[in-house]
Amino acid sequence: MNILMQMQDSGRPRVEIGLGVGTLFGVVPFLAGCAILGVVSLVRRLRHRN
Repeated sequence: MNILMQMQDSGRPRVEIGLGVGTLFGVVPFLAGCAILGVVSLVRRLRHRN
């Protein structure tokens, strides 16, 4: 893993992403996708019931 990091440093300096920011950008789209799927399945279930 360290070898890959050193190879990327040859260009312009890389901006370090904090653990919180990385987690936020990973978790938020995942939760949004789950929420959308949940709403779609709920609407389909309610329409099918009536």
